[in-house]
Amino acid sequence: MRVGALLLGLGGLGLCGLGCSGRTDSSDHACRAPCEVISSSGARELRADSTGLYASNQSRIGGVIERIYPADASDFRVTLGVNVIGWLGLENGRVFWDESGLSGDDFYDVLYTASVDDPTPLGLVTLSSTLRNAVADDTNVYFSLDSSTMPLARVDLAGGTASALTPAWGNTWVGIDATNVYFTDQGIEEPTNLDDPNVAHCELRSMPIGGGSVTTLFVGDRGDAINGCDPIAFRVYAGHAVWMYAEADGTISLMQVPVTGGSATTLATNVAGDAGWFALDDRFVYYLADASSPMDLMKVPLDGGTPTLERTLAPAPFSIAIDADHVYWSSAEQADSAGNVTDPGSIYMAPK
Repeated sequence: MRVGALLLGLGGLGLCGLGCSGRTDSSDHACRAPCEVISSSGARELRADSTGLYASNQSRIGGVIERIYPADASDFRVTLGVNVIGWLGLENGRVFWDESGLSGDDFYDVLYTASVDDPTPLGLVTLSSTLRNAVADDTNVYFSLDSSTMPLARVDLAGGTASALTPAWGNTWVGIDATNVYFTDQGIEEPTNLDDPNVAHCELRSMPIGGGSVTTLFVGDRGDAINGCDPIAFRVYAGHAVWMYAEADGTISLMQVPVTGGSATTLATNVAGDAGWFALDDRFVYYLADASSPMDLMKVPLDGGTPTLERTLAPAPFSIAIDADHVYWSSAEQADSAGNVTDPGSIYMAPK
């Protein structure tokens, strides 16, 4: 609680312990109400919606997924074994996660879910390779795998056998809305030279949620300034497909394409590239600028525009999440040179 105590002493400042970092503009959100430590027991990934803030936490002896906020919602808690918790999702009143491990020499990865009203876990499907991400509607879970044989699949919410949705070449991420499944697909053919299989490009594609033909919404050549060929994270929200990708020079950018198709819009450049480091609401994409601690949480309109500072976060986040009223972030676990944990990490909350 060392950080929390520091907060109490700096109650009028806009950061957890670091003031406004020299910024004096009265409209600067870094100088807004101070943040609050809501957990000091460690956390990795964060997800938030109207039912609360959920966090995964992995230790050397096991893991846990729990609802952290609001305080009276702490009845959701799933205690896990020593398997590694990978991805964490929150969709349609359900929490999703995957656990991976070894059985003898064989790798396995299992996709789980639990209702936000009942933390009893349900194993949905054993995966053939590592999960990238998953989304869900009222009947099915759609997920992408780090696999060239079945990169895109779905499984019933009650569990069962996964079925492939459509062929894809890989580096695939998936999203849905009420009518369609959307996915990124890194191809092996140049759109302008279909006889050359050696140059990759990237497509944003869609297909009806009940099955049907695939529509290509966007194609970016690897040589383009907007290429999107190495997706790091992907979301579909409010009529937009947004993804984080690696540029040829190694920097990370954000771009969006309307789900109806059209031109890509670069939303931001030089962003911190991690799947847990951007979030969306109905109007904005929130992301972290690529810098050391403290890090600036920026926001940019979904349709494009000038990024603005939302708040400066310290310590540097491991993951971020937002809901209608708050920004949340978790700090990474710290260990000494011998590997002993000196700080399990904390979760912070601040008003938007």
